[in-house]
Amino acid sequence: MSRMIPGKRKRERDLKKLSIPSAIRFLDKENCLREADRILAERKIEGMTRQKLAREIYFHAVVFYICMRAGWFGYLMRHADPIDLNDGGDTPFRRLCFDLLWKLRRS
Repeated sequence: MSRMIPGKRKRERDLKKLSIPSAIRFLDKENCLREADRILAERKIEGMTRQKLAREIYFHAVVFYICMRAGWFGYLMRHADPIDLNDGGDTPFRRLCFDLLWKLRRS
């Protein structure tokens, strides 16, 4: 494993990536927080907070199950499962979407 020099970003090839399957249990925010704790404890992803991880997991699960139940948006459903996580998180726009859904929807 390469070491980071303070102030330098990891190179693309050094970034950790993790895919987890979407699951009904991730429609519950507490389960998302527990999964985020597990991922961080096992150091599978770095550069994200517990909240950021949980919100991304939750967003993907909600999108996947809405699309599955409605029978629409196959493209979105395929991109919501599996949940692909990367060191440092997603784009700023996507993180904003994750945050908005987390705040607007009760689990």
